[in-house]
Amino acid sequence: MKVTAIVDERGEVIGTARGSNGDGDIEAGLMAGPGQTLRELDVPKEVHEIEDPEKLHKAIQKHLKESR
Repeated sequence: MKVTAIVDERGEVIGTARGSNGDGDIEAGLMAGPGQTLRELDVPKEVHEIEDPEKLHKAIQKHLKESR
């Protein structure tokens, strides 16, 4: 499942957006600020379903390190 993460200059996740779930929901995009980048990742369903933002950012951080 797709997740887009905003990553700061230290490599820390500071924001996320989940990919489309295909049910017609309105979608919006992310915009990286100065010193930030956007990274699109494929993550397992269990990561995609994490509701707590802090836990989600930690789980995505782990996948960022694995994708380098």
